[in-house]
Amino acid sequence: MQFMPGRIRKCTGPSFPCTAYGMPGVVVDGNDVLAVYEASRTAIQQARDGQGPTLIECMTYRQCGHSRSDPRTYHDIGPIQDLM
Repeated sequence: MQFMPGRIRKCTGPSFPCTAYGMPGVVVDGNDVLAVYEASRTAIQQARDGQGPTLIECMTYRQCGHSRSDPRTYHDIGPIQDLM
């Protein structure tokens, strides 16, 4: 049987673990280094101010296979070429 988090947890979508634990979460473009930096800077400052942890979910795209022997025939190569 395949693991499907949406069927087990009531929270779904990006950053769903943070809602389960009652902490803030933010979703950023993981390919945008400045967006990741800003989200990290904000989360660090909030933690230093005593506001607790923040989940930062960096959405990105697998640019290579799972291993050297992975031919990546399971998805379209077009989106990868657009990122480069």
